[in-house]
Amino acid sequence: MAILATLMLAMPIAVQYLIDDLIPSLIAEASEGINIAPVVYFGLILLGIYLLNIFFAYLRDYIVAYIGANIIANMRVQLFAHLESLSLDFHQNHKVGEMMSRMLSDVNRIQYLLTSTLLVFLTNIFMLIAISVYLLMTNWLLTLVAVIPVPLTILISNRFGIKLHFINKKLQETIASFSARLQESFLSIKTIKAFGQEDMEKKRVEDVIDGMTKLYIKNSVTTSLTVNIVNFINAAGPIVILAWGTYLIAVGSMKLGALMAFYMLLTYLYSPVQSLASMNIEVKSAMASVNRLFEYLDIQPRIREREDAINLGRARGHIKIENLSFAYNS
Repeated sequence: MAILATLMLAMPIAVQYLIDDLIPSLIAEASEGINIAPVVYFGLILLGIYLLNIFFAYLRDYIVAYIGANIIANMRVQLFAHLESLSLDFHQNHKVGEMMSRMLSDVNRIQYLLTSTLLVFLTNIFMLIAISVYLLMTNWLLTLVAVIPVPLTILISNRFGIKLHFINKKLQETIASFSARLQESFLSIKTIKAFGQEDMEKKRVEDVIDGMTKLYIKNSVTTSLTVNIVNFINAAGPIVILAWGTYLIAVGSMKLGALMAFYMLLTYLYSPVQSLASMNIEVKSAMASVNRLFEYLDIQPRIREREDAINLGRARGHIKIENLSFAYNS
């Protein structure tokens, strides 16, 4: 991650060198004949940087995908084993479709959180650190002006993220209800058709789908509103930097290449900030799935084997019944 963040600095620095040093030197030597060797070396260095960037990006993606896939596989196994260990009353009071939804849908959202979201988070954190340090070394005053939108971005994304958490929790619960309703309908299809209840069953499914559709729309609208507000706030920074940088060039306090490099790095700075803001929304949404999953994992079996339980060994065929009771669920 740190290597990739460092490589991201290469292009703006290369642009600054190209505009402020390489091109002026070539123009100055034009009367004596242009030496293309520096240009060739410059291009080869950039090509090497791009190849390194591709290699380390592939290595990063592979490591994160491998770790995430194994974590999710272990989580599914543990969840299945835990559900198997629960008492019969749990299985009688919980629908199979709902359990399947938590096993499949919720775990898939957690997998996305551990792979894509975690990958984006680590990459952006290193990028923010590397770019911020370089910008402060280049022009600390411009950098302070440039980072003004960052706290506002964090505040807004966190505010909307809390709202999205509750929306997604309700959405996941609705998806689980929909899965359970579908399973019940298909398992009872013979009974439904025998009593002519197709229209009634269709109405029940439509009601669940309508509720799910409204939640999807609400989630999409809230997410879009958050992202657009963040983008609008972040657009103010580059405008101010270009205006101020133009003035500094006019008074001779800054070179054109330095301003172009600063502007490019500024876009690199805002990009991870926007990405982290979006990631905060995704994390809040995925936490609803995490909470739903741990609701099951926190349930303990009513009957648990003692640690000092006596091993039965080979049964001899003699059965004695004591304190046996039976009751229907109320």
